[in-house]
Amino acid sequence: MRRGWRHGACATGLVLAATLGWPGDVAAQEQSTWSGVYTDAQASRGKTVYDESCTVCHGENLAGGELGPPLAGSGFLEFWQGLTLADVHQVMSISMPQDNPGSLEAAQYVDIIAYMLRTSEFPTGGDELSEDTLGEITIQVEQEP
Repeated sequence: MRRGWRHGACATGLVLAATLGWPGDVAAQEQSTWSGVYTDAQASRGKTVYDESCTVCHGENLAGGELGPPLAGSGFLEFWQGLTLADVHQVMSISMPQDNPGSLEAAQYVDIIAYMLRTSEFPTGGDELSEDTLGEITIQVEQEP
């Protein structure tokens, strides 16, 4: 009888671990915008797409314009503080560009986010940001010690 209990406890533990993440996944879940989550090449691609699709509303270098707010810097970051890059991606992909919402490819929205991170002076890393990892990366205005 005890064997069945242990087996059930083990199965329950596996379900919880799969749902909440394995202990080894803790570092991935604790990533922030300070973790070097994009590459410089990706941010450069994002700038190209931004210049073609976003500058009209959001201005040069993500500084904001008559039709759209800034997409980098302290005001932008404070608004999104504590949320994830997936939250930013969701808003962008359903509402931007304003004249043709959702018209960019998923990877282009991710590249624009990389450009936004570079413009906000977050560090680059060795791996490109991907749509699959956006939900694991929290936006933090200040780097935690």
